[in-house]
Amino acid sequence: MVRGLVIVIMAIDHVRDFTMVGTEQDPMTNPNISAAVFFTRWITHFCAPVFVLLAGTSAGLMTARKSRHALAHPALDEVAKIVRAADTSTLDRSQQAAGLLAASLGLSAMFADDHAMLKWGMLVYDSLYAWARDAQTETHGWYPEKLRARATA
Repeated sequence: MVRGLVIVIMAIDHVRDFTMVGTEQDPMTNPNISAAVFFTRWITHFCAPVFVLLAGTSAGLMTARKSRHALAHPALDEVAKIVRAADTSTLDRSQQAAGLLAASLGLSAMFADDHAMLKWGMLVYDSLYAWARDAQTETHGWYPEKLRARATA
């Protein structure tokens, strides 16, 4: 609401500039100018800083607010740990990091085109997320039907 008021005051000042063309260049220098014109010109000196302050405050509040799309999930935390370990070559941080690093290097060797590599790389990351979300406890004796049924439920 305050930002809207600031915009209205700036619009009034800009309209005054265009409608009073050829008259007073700066109304604040004329001692005979009306109080309303003087006030709108004087208050506009504060509009830009207040507008920027309010925009920053709004951005800060939006960042701090939790949304229904907040990326907070244990599976994402696990994938982040694996990706960080693979990206920083600290493979001792995660058992799966060496496999992700090998898959990434293999994709780089297979594809010269970055877009083609990303197409298949996203499949690797999606499967890593699916594993972190649904299959961390599975072993070689797993049943894919159970896993698919759990993922669609």
